Amino acid sequence: MTAQSIEDLHAMIHSGHIDEMMAKTAVISPDDNRWKKIPELLIEAAEMRGDYQFLIRQGPAVLTHATNPEIRGPVAFALGIAYWRSGRFEDAKGAFSAVVEGRPESELADRAQGNIHEITHLRPGFLVPDFAARTSDGMTLSAAALRGKVVLLNFWASW
Repeated sequence: MTAQSIEDLHAMIHSGHIDEMMAKTAVISPDDNRWKKIPELLIEAAEMRGDYQFLIRQGPAVLTHATNPEIRGPVAFALGIAYWRSGRFEDAKGAFSAVVEGRPESELADRAQGNIHEITHLRPGFLVPDFAARTSDGMTLSAAALRGKVVLLNFWASW
């Protein structure tokens, strides 16, 4: 089998050859530098299919054998996303925690920390976290004052 570039693998996703792309990634050595980018492709393919099982199978296999933290971080992060979107919240927190432990000062660790917070505190069915904010007319609005009321929150940003 010839070595596939990241661009080739990405093109396979968009041309509908997801199974072929997954088969080719399954045989790439865990310490191959392409694994720094492959997790993003696997998430994209999984999102297109609505099925994260390949990533859930392949991620731990790569993590078992990869020694490079620059590979382990993205793989663990992608595995966390796959677990999260599959409803396996504790497994997702574990995968994101591995990112934080393995690369604590990285942007990926910051994102993983945010995902852990969201899984722990902001899932559907959870109570709104306590907050207080000023309205445009200078009044204070708080979660406690709104308890028991139907509320539509419209978060807006200018970025």
